[in-house]
Amino acid sequence: MDNVGELSKGGTMSENMFLEPELEDLLSKLVEADKEIPAENRRKFIFHQAFQKGGGSRIEHPGLPGGEIQASLSNLEELERLGFVGSLREVRGVWEFDVTTEAHERYKQQTEK
Repeated sequence: MDNVGELSKGGTMSENMFLEPELEDLLSKLVEADKEIPAENRRKFIFHQAFQKGGGSRIEHPGLPGGEIQASLSNLEELERLGFVGSLREVRGVWEFDVTTEAHERYKQQTEK
């Protein structure tokens, strides 16, 4: 897909960008979790990577159902590359990140369709 062409038609990059269903689902869960917490109490998401066979990598955040969801570092890195996850960095063996304004805009556009 030629995003430049799509932008010239009046859409935004995030609105017209194709995401694999797995990424779209993860992005939706992250934005919904972020919105669950009042702005003055928001905090970063925490990602724990499991190195054992079979996975177990997870994201923790008080806005997530049950406080955590399964995810992969590669999916988070892809969302960061696309501008939907910001400040992805490792701190003492875990990754911290937040969701961007672009992520909230994408979520709003996708849920209004």
